[in-house]
Amino acid sequence: PWEVLARADRGWLWGLTIPVMEYTAAAVNLIMTYELMGCPTGQCPFWIRWEVDALGPLLALQHESAKAPMMRRVDELLRETDAFKHFQSSLVLCHTYGPANPADPISRGRLEEVAALSTALQFTITDTPLLPQAAQFLDAVMDSQETQTTTGSWAISAEDQLLLRPRPLSATEQH
Repeated sequence: PWEVLARADRGWLWGLTIPVMEYTAAAVNLIMTYELMGCPTGQCPFWIRWEVDALGPLLALQHESAKAPMMRRVDELLRETDAFKHFQSSLVLCHTYGPANPADPISRGRLEEVAALSTALQFTITDTPLLPQAAQFLDAVMDSQETQTTTGSWAISAEDQLLLRPRPLSATEQH
């Protein structure tokens, strides 16, 4: 999800925890799918298997149980989108992680594995620019994070405040 969460005009979402970034990336993926389908109206007539790497966002979505302020905000923003309203009744939520997750090699820059997977499954990976509704969603998440960290207008624990500070990339994130 790191590539999705970087906007040249806004910078990185460094103040967010990994579950919030994962949820944001998954939401952007759902919104992009909706936009690439031409923004259909009404209920989706077929099942959508929505695979997400992080378990927290799936549980929060399924049980409407997000507790951390930014998880609640991302959940709220996603539920307001036309994409979520379209797909809501047809989503099959799946926790897919590690080797079973086809996006894992992409997010870690293991391009040889990506090429082998593409060849084996006979598909081509294309770089799709961020579409308008997805960009609006991402901007709303970033605005919420900036509001929370600069005004302190949301109730946030001292522990969470420590998590909101920018930090250097780990060796894993750099590669």
